[in-house]
Amino acid sequence: MGSPVSAYGTRTVPRARIVDAHHRALEANGLEAKEVKEVKEAKEVKEVKEVTGTVPGAAGPAVRQPCDHRAGKCHGGTEEGASVTETAAAGTEDFDPDEHVRFARYRRAFADVAPEDAAALAARVLTDPERSMASCAVCEYLDRRAAELLTDPGFPAWRRELADVVAADAFAVRRLRDWALLRAMTLDEPWEEEQLLAAENWLQAHLAEKSPAVPVLSLLAESGRTRRSRNIASSRLRQLR
Repeated sequence: MGSPVSAYGTRTVPRARIVDAHHRALEANGLEAKEVKEVKEAKEVKEVKEVTGTVPGAAGPAVRQPCDHRAGKCHGGTEEGASVTETAAAGTEDFDPDEHVRFARYRRAFADVAPEDAAALAARVLTDPERSMASCAVCEYLDRRAAELLTDPGFPAWRRELADVVAADAFAVRRLRDWALLRAMTLDEPWEEEQLLAAENWLQAHLAEKSPAVPVLSLLAESGRTRRSRNIASSRLRQLR
């Protein structure tokens, strides 16, 4: 199969369309601009929780303000200030209470970190009390680095090292698992049907769109988790046959 893109995000219904539709409806009903903005922001908070894997009952405090972590847009703060290690030290005088400021610092730290220091940085970031935000920052790094190493001989060692670090973070664990499956498929290594059926939506959607393998498309066409993945796989399967 072809080379994957450099990073992936969890595939969801395009919630921006829903937000915009509600926005127009509220304006038509005569609500003040401030009230419309509050409704939009509330929906953006919900989107962040879904993207980062935080759902009702999951560990970690809720995001307090709208923050689109996927695009690196953190509202209400600046990136200047303490180092990333100081930022993660909750309870110290250098700890910034705004998780958006801390997220911006984590992203900058991962962008600059040397490969040999990345595991230690990930471990430190995951001590942040805003667990969903910290997980999002770490997974953004995992996506970028896994794409870079996908066919590299160093991928297995990198994955083992990071797997130990993120073992307590279910979202990151699933992310590494999916990247390992994509690597196996890319290198034509053995993989099991159960692995693909257990894969997250983003990977099933990617394979439905990109995989040239009939067994992969057949399995997704029949048992893909989302209707979109099943339909795309079915369409491509007909083209390949």
